Amino acid sequence: MIAKTVFNRAAAGPHPRYDAAPLRCHTPADPLSLWVLWLAVILAVGPFIARRIILLGDDDSLHWMAVDYSARCISLIGVIIGFRSGLLQSEQPRTGLLRSFLIFLLLFVVQCAEQVFGGPVIQHYFHFSQTTAWPPIPVPILRVADLSFGLLFAVFVEEMVFRKFLFAVVERWLPQRSLVIIISATVFGLVHFTSGVVDTMVNAFVNGILFAIAYWQTRRLSICVASHYLIDFLIFSSQ
Repeated sequence: MIAKTVFNRAAAGPHPRYDAAPLRCHTPADPLSLWVLWLAVILAVGPFIARRIILLGDDDSLHWMAVDYSARCISLIGVIIGFRSGLLQSEQPRTGLLRSFLIFLLLFVVQCAEQVFGGPVIQHYFHFSQTTAWPPIPVPILRVADLSFGLLFAVFVEEMVFRKFLFAVVERWLPQRSLVIIISATVFGLVHFTSGVVDTMVNAFVNGILFAIAYWQTRRLSICVASHYLIDFLIFSSQ
C-alpha cells in the first residue's frame, strides 16, 4: 500500500507541503546577471557535447578519461557560477527521510525494470547512427577506479547539472512541474546522443523523466545520485 501510494504521487495533484510549485523569483535581473547566468548554462551543458566532438575517432582510454573528467569539472564550474549569479533559488523544501527513502527504492526498482524490459525494445528500434563508443580500459586498477570513484563523480556531476541546476534555471521562468520535468529530461537525453547511438538518447530521456520526478518529489539530489550510480554500475560492470 505504501509503495502504491508513493507510485501514484507522480501523477497526483500537488501536495500542499512538498509539491506546490516554487515561487517565481521576482527580483529584477540586470543584463549583466542574465549574461552570467546564460554563460553558466553554456559552461554546465556545453562540455557534455564538446567532449564527444573532441574524442571522435579516439580509442585511447586514458585520453577519454582525462577529457571526460576535465569536461565534468568545467560543468561543475558552470553550476557554481550559475548559483552565484544571484538569480536562482539554490534550495527548495525537502521531504522527510522516510518518504525520500521509499521514493529512492521505487525509483531504483522502476529503473531496473526499464533496463530489463524497456531497454531491449528501445535498442531494437533505435540502435542506429553509432559514431563512437567508450574504449575498454585494459588496466584492471584503472577500470576499478573508473567504476567506483570515476563513475560516482560522473553521476554526481550529471545530477548537479541536469537536476539541481537545470531545475533552478527552468523554474525561474516556468515553475510548472510538467514543463520542468520534460525540459530537464529532454536536455538530459539530447546530450546522451553524443554517446554514439540513438537508443542511448531515448533511454536517457526515459530515465531523465524518472530522475526528474523523483527529484521534484523529494528535492534530495542524493536520491537521484544513488539510483543513477547503481544503475550505471550494473550496466558498465557487465560490459
